[in-house]
Formats: sequence, structure tokens, C-alpha cells
Amino acid sequence: MNALKSINIADDLCRREIVEGYRPTRKSLQVVRAICGLGGSRATHVVAPYGAGKSIAALAGVTLLVGQPDDMEKLRQRIGAIDSVLADDLSDATGGSLVLLLHGVCPDLPAAICRQTGLAQQGGMTETLKALHKKARKEGIVRLAIVWDEFGQQLETLVREGRSEDLLAVQDLAEWAVRRVRPEVTFTTLMHQGVHHYTRRVSDTAQSTWRKIEGRFDTLSLFDDGVDAYEMIGDVLGNDRGGRCKVLALRARRAFFRHLATTKHLPVYCRRPLLSHPQRSMRCPVLQHKSHKTNAQCLGVSMKRPVSPHLEK
Repeated sequence: MNALKSINIADDLCRREIVEGYRPTRKSLQVVRAICGLGGSRATHVVAPYGAGKSIAALAGVTLLVGQPDDMEKLRQRIGAIDSVLADDLSDATGGSLVLLLHGVCPDLPAAICRQTGLAQQGGMTETLKALHKKARKEGIVRLAIVWDEFGQQLETLVREGRSEDLLAVQDLAEWAVRRVRPEVTFTTLMHQGVHHYTRRVSDTAQSTWRKIEGRFDTLSLFDDGVDAYEMIGDVLGNDRGGRCKVLALRARRAFFRHLATTKHLPVYCRRPLLSHPQRSMRCPVLQHKSHKTNAQCLGVSMKRPVSPHLEK
């Protein structure tokens, strides 16, 4: 989850203000786990609409591997407030890391890998991966993270040009990643829609190829952050500097909290687990609709945190 308009992982990696803009949520931390090799899968499709925060979550994961030490420590502290176990796991991680960043359309995947890692052109995918593994072992790399942002652009191009066979390079990369022990390799793709969206109009033969590729990955969906989204609104409004969030507060009240007469208690209202009890969620029509839509997720929020006094009236 983030309050920024657009993120380019490669370009924003060294921009401290971008990293500081990351606000961890329970769901976005799954992206961090996937990239850092602390999740259950080594190959992961991250699917989320534009603006859901998948790219800045991936940027946070990359920063925790190869960022500046002070940025890494600040991120761990921020993550610790949401998931102390993950923060401890990140602190315990030792050894060198290497990150390979891909973006959008890659007509020649082996060549793109060579450019990113400083390898001489190796030819095919098999030779390239052998050279990459040799380089990582030689340099003492313990973790290798491959992150492909805007992966959907690659899929759209392959479908449009009828080059489904070029997916074999992606399949080879995914299989290579999940089988590596040292270095430990993760392969994470970021896209706006699931793979099936891109395969609806291809031939049966091509769909068979696509299903083989999709089967190499676990899918992580970030379509709904639930209570986290409302808590982030509260964090932004509660840290207003010089009144610059006044307009945002008014818009948030009109969009989500029309029953509040003023914006005075809006930050506190947002920070509390409004969906922890069905009767409390009735106080806000939007939250009422969300609780009906995803009650299993939303109503499972912990009841241990205090509720704002004005909600009990």
C-alpha cells in the first residue's frame, strides 16, 4: 500500500523518499516475503490492479536485499509494527544478495539477463542460466531475486504476435529458480490481471503451453487490502503537515464516511478495526458493503485492539 502515483522499481531503487513512502500492510508484506525468499514459493505471480501497491512493495523487498543499510533498518522497523516475525527473519538473513530487475517487454530474455548482470552474451537460455549460477557462486551470493515488473506487457506482446513458444524461456527461468539451493533464487512477476486474462483468445494448442507456464507459479492476489486500506487513510490524515491533507480528508469523508459531520475524528476512526464487529461496521455504509462482500476476511480481524469511544455511542 502506498500514497504515491507510480513506481518504477529500477529507477526508484536509490530514491530514499520513495522507499520511505511505503506503508506496510498485511497483504503487501506477502510480496516482500516472496521476493526475499521467506514465503512458501520460489516462483510467484503477483496480480493486482494499478495503484494497489504491488510495485512499491516489490521495491521494499528489493531494498531489503540490496539497499542502503539505514534504509534497510528503517524498513525492518516499519515492518516489525505489522509483522514482527517477518522483521526478525529479515534481520537474521545474512550473506550477499543479487537482484535482477526486468521490466515490460523483453524480446530476448537471455540477452536481458546478461545485460542486467554484466555477463557476456551466452546465446540460449540454458547457457545464460549456467553462467549466471557460476557468477553467483563465485561472488558468494546467497540470495538471487528476479523481479519482472509489468510482466503483463510481455504476455500481451506474445499473444498479439502469436509467439507462444517464446514462453518456454519463462518456463525455463521459473524451473531453474525453484530448483536452486545455493544461491537461493526467487522469481516474482508483477501484473495487473491474471494469466488467464491474456489467454482467452489463443488457440487450444497455445493455451496448453500457457497452462504449463502458469503451473510453475503460485499466484498472489492483492485486489483487496480490507481493513489495512482504511488504516492507511488514518495514518496519512493523522500525519498532516501544515494542513496539506485537508483536501484529502474532505474527499475521504465524502467518499467513505459521509455520516461524519467533520473530519476531526477521521484519522482515529480509520485506525480502529471497524470491521471487528458487524454492528460497528453498520456505522459506515461502505464498510457495511465490504463486510458483506468479504465477511470471512474482514470479520476475522482481532478484537484485542481498542475501539474509538465515539464508535460506541
